Amino acid sequence: MCSVSADLAWLAIKKNHRFLMKVNNTKRRFSMDPMNMTGFNGKRHCGLVNEKGCGIVPTKDNKGFTLLTKNKKKLNKPAQMVTKRTFKNKPRVALHKLEKTMMGYREDLKESALIKASCILESQKPKRQTPAKKA
Repeated sequence: MCSVSADLAWLAIKKNHRFLMKVNNTKRRFSMDPMNMTGFNGKRHCGLVNEKGCGIVPTKDNKGFTLLTKNKKKLNKPAQMVTKRTFKNKPRVALHKLEKTMMGYREDLKESALIKASCILESQKPKRQTPAKKA
């Protein structure tokens, strides 16, 4: 995607790309792109066209999350373009490190990154055993 501008690339793919998801009874379109923080189909959130795309996915062992970022120098090499950084610390420490990382990368997506990471960490907590009801 580096050979054309981000605006031109967005005009070409905004209504038709692999990750596009249409939901009934809504006018808004959603995107399942792994480099999309919010899930909305918009130029600002789309990781396909932005030079500095980033996304958060859970780790394979469900003990943390992974921050995916685009390497600006390797945009012409798709296999090497994405850099992965895994956070497996305690939730407070991991979210603090994520906040510091996002401050230097894309500050406009910092809040949505923290929300998505905290949702992933919350879903990975073990469920509490409810006590049996006394008869």
